[in-house]
Amino acid sequence: MDEKMNPREMIQKVKKPAFYGRVSTDLQDQKRQDSIVKNYAANQGIEINEDMEFIDEISAYRVPHQKRKQFQELFKAVKRDEVDGIIVSDIDRLSRQTLEHFDLRKEFDRLNIPVFIASKGELYSKYDVENLIRHLVEDGMTKLESDNNSTRTRDTLKTIREKGKYSGGRIPYGYRPVKKTENKNGKEIQIVCGFIPVDDEIAVIKRIFQLYQGKETLTSLAKMLSIERPHEKWQTKKVRFIVTNPFYTGFFVYNRTPGKKGGYSLNPMEEWEWVKCDWVPDPPISKEQWLLCWRKYEESKTLGPQHFCTSFSFNDVLFCHCGKEMKGKDQRTKSKKTPGKQDGYRYYICACGQKVLEECLHQQFLVFYHTLPNSFNSLFEEVEKRFRNELKQNSSQCSRWQVELTEERESLHQLILYKRKIEKENVYLEEAKDEVEVAWLISKNHSEDTIIELEKNIENQMEYIKNLQRILADRRVLEQFIHNSLNGITQQSRFLRALVLLMVKDCKLVSEDRISFSFYAMPDQILTLSPK
Repeated sequence: MDEKMNPREMIQKVKKPAFYGRVSTDLQDQKRQDSIVKNYAANQGIEINEDMEFIDEISAYRVPHQKRKQFQELFKAVKRDEVDGIIVSDIDRLSRQTLEHFDLRKEFDRLNIPVFIASKGELYSKYDVENLIRHLVEDGMTKLESDNNSTRTRDTLKTIREKGKYSGGRIPYGYRPVKKTENKNGKEIQIVCGFIPVDDEIAVIKRIFQLYQGKETLTSLAKMLSIERPHEKWQTKKVRFIVTNPFYTGFFVYNRTPGKKGGYSLNPMEEWEWVKCDWVPDPPISKEQWLLCWRKYEESKTLGPQHFCTSFSFNDVLFCHCGKEMKGKDQRTKSKKTPGKQDGYRYYICACGQKVLEECLHQQFLVFYHTLPNSFNSLFEEVEKRFRNELKQNSSQCSRWQVELTEERESLHQLILYKRKIEKENVYLEEAKDEVEVAWLISKNHSEDTIIELEKNIENQMEYIKNLQRILADRRVLEQFIHNSLNGITQQSRFLRALVLLMVKDCKLVSEDRISFSFYAMPDQILTLSPK
């Protein structure tokens, strides 16, 4: 990148331009960014292909560029030599964090990629002594604007709560609003000033979390409650709203949803803002229990609830000799001869036409399991291995946070050195001194806040790691956990799915009555199916 060339000369050298845009709220208009960038490109005599437009719908204040999907796709295109210049409408489309601007300028300079700010007709140039003050002020003021927006929002919500007003939204199940009358513009209006718990509904909430933490799914809970409490019109989405709502831990949580109409999408948890709710002095659910249920909910979105609770226990595990998956199918019909009875059977069926009778496979597998001389030891080894994998993954996350903490501390140190350097060299412009001081303080405070957050995350993660280590260090604790689980599995056939997922890697039909099993913690076996 030739720094001696002005932006107009430099953009004439660009043959493969890309457009990066970012929309963080519904109020922002993508058309504005499109118009600014494309008019700028047209005035320079260049054209941007649609394939080279990268638009993120995310907040740059809370989400760094490393976690913005389209931003990372843009970087990949640069590294593939598909892009030799980037155009953005405004500098804050790249970031709202001062220190992140330092990193981005270094990275773009390393890649030798010019970035053009269309609204100003300027180059997003690297930091040097000449540009230090201007960049520090621009980047700091960008973050100041974002901080002010967030502060105004939080202050407004805080004021509403302090005045005894509910900030809006659906009243959570299990509570009734306490209202009072206020006079506004000569009219009397009712406002919410607190919540009263409804005892029998609070008991339902506790039961929902307890059961969901175990074997039940959102759908199965909705079906159960619709029978037990038909007057409340239970549906899956109602149960989901309860299970995913951290209000029941005693917190108001803001920025949980993107604010777009339709669907039930949630922002990443790291973007949520937790505020203690004084209206719920005795929350029905602990934060730890809620987080366990949240983890299960997140996993169910990836695998699908039927992966865990299907009555066809060998779905996703059983394969035909032709190599295709065999899926469960209920081919029973109501009996015409005997009322209340059913004719036909349930099968695992392959697309090639091969069938396995479900009842025979399930019975034969349980018989095999009960005859294993060391079945418990095998399961113990597998569960222990999975606990150790969990420990390893969380330890790795903790190590990554430690690295980020070290880097953030170094960034803060460098920021302080910059301040000392410009003060020593007296490079301040007198009229810009206050603005530079404000920008520097914003950057310093943000860095200090990030360090505090990382330290808190590491502390919480270390506590979780210690709990895992404590369980793994005491065999009796883990044995009791497995015994309790196995009692439920072996006493009720509907829990067979859990046993299969725990033990079986996969199984394959090798002939009409023989199935080869591959286990996690035992040698492979071939079971012969007894005829019906």
